[in-house]
Amino acid sequence: MAHLSERFASVLLAPPVMTRGIDEFSAVFRAPGEVFDFTVALNEQIWPLRFRVGVGVGAIDVAERSRNAARMDGPAFHRAAAALTRARDTETTFAIEAPDAAESDIRAIEALALAHATIADSWTPAVARIVVALRRWPTGSAAARELGITQQAVSRARRRASLAVLQVVERATADLMASRVQLVGAEGGR
Repeated sequence: MAHLSERFASVLLAPPVMTRGIDEFSAVFRAPGEVFDFTVALNEQIWPLRFRVGVGVGAIDVAERSRNAARMDGPAFHRAAAALTRARDTETTFAIEAPDAAESDIRAIEALALAHATIADSWTPAVARIVVALRRWPTGSAAARELGITQQAVSRARRRASLAVLQVVERATADLMASRVQLVGAEGGR
């Protein structure tokens, strides 16, 4: 969480903090398009485990200036909790409660997120490790050097991971989030 908080600092109003034990967190994002990117990065780091994420859109009316999501409250958090409950109940990975967004847009975002998670579920541990390295480095050869494997092994893992497809899904999801959903609070849990 600390590493991702640094990486996403420019879009976080309140960085993620663990709440309700060790398997739930809360965070507040400035830019909706980044919530899915954060979710992808988090889940790749903990693969094969995964956080489900509930996104709530709305105001924050308690402790907004504290930059501590655990102390904040308001409609955004209540909607995020409802979205997380719906994600658990429907066995989806990413759910949104946004009263001003079209239901069709929300369902499209949630379907893209589920497709992304389904592809990641098919990874082997070696493929998952290579995907994380590929996200860190601009080239496959740099990832191969870090991992001490051949560039061909990295290329094979990239194909097995369907990384090109995942990146299309990530861009589409971020674009939909940015254009169709406003200010976002998020909660996640396993």
